[in-house]
Amino acid sequence: MLRLQGFPEDFVINIPYSQIRKVAGNSVTVPVIEFIAEQMLKAMKEKGKIKTVGVQLSLV
Repeated sequence: MLRLQGFPEDFVINIPYSQIRKVAGNSVTVPVIEFIAEQMLKAMKEKGKIKTVGVQLSLV
């Protein structure tokens, strides 16, 4: 179940299974957030809303 949320295969969590389901159900996967952020930045760059300066991004 935790693998579906982006946790590594060998991740160990020491709480009861019912609690794991709540924790996993309330979490948001890092890969999904990264993808959404990348898409938002891409769209903002295309519309000229942000300016790239090195590795920093600033709103225009």
